[in-house]
Amino acid sequence: MGEVYRIKVKTENFEIEVEGPSKEFVETYADKIMKQAEQPAVSAPASPAVEKKTTRRRGRPRKVTEAEVEVKAPEGAEVAITEENGEQVAVVTPKTKPRKRKSSKAKASSAMKEAEASAQEAELIDPEQVAAAIKNSEYYPIIKEKVLDARNQLNKILVVAYYILKTYNRRPATVGTFEAITEALGVGLKSSNISTQIKKRLDLFDTVDVKRRRVVKGYILNKNGVNFVENNLLKAD
Repeated sequence: MGEVYRIKVKTENFEIEVEGPSKEFVETYADKIMKQAEQPAVSAPASPAVEKKTTRRRGRPRKVTEAEVEVKAPEGAEVAITEENGEQVAVVTPKTKPRKRKSSKAKASSAMKEAEASAQEAELIDPEQVAAAIKNSEYYPIIKEKVLDARNQLNKILVVAYYILKTYNRRPATVGTFEAITEALGVGLKSSNISTQIKKRLDLFDTVDVKRRRVVKGYILNKNGVNFVENNLLKAD
């Protein structure tokens, strides 16, 4: 068997090994390959750009050529180069963040917290503070004689509402708050009796909805109520 000559040809784009029966054959063939590699590639004239409308299927990766990867791959997408039918293709898999949805339990909890916060904001009334405001008032001797020691329940409620208005401006109070204040004054009235008395004279109160675990009524002494208290319950006979 004769000698075999080999020579390795390496260019910027590829590397190849040439093998032949003689040194002259190998060098001639290698020289021919080098010259072909140095010649600029002749490209076909560019055709007018045509916008292609494609339909993307959710859940399947979009395939693009390697030249498109740098331009069209979205930021943060995973790009994998594979070979198909002798051509390189890039498989682009976009990364999407899953949407976080509140569960029904979380929604209910959030709604309850909002309702409780609204209730706290609507009625932050300290019964002891209102009772102290009444006892420390210059009108207390008159209030004690004409209202607290008397049997009329409505007058007690009106005086309490008057001092809530003076202490907390127009903050609504529920019947439960009225009950707690009358207890602090030592003349405790039941919520049911308070509700009945207020409903008899709604012309003296403004009524608003107070949100708690359920919507309850809150009461604010209006201008008519203020005039009634000042002209009838804070004046000595």
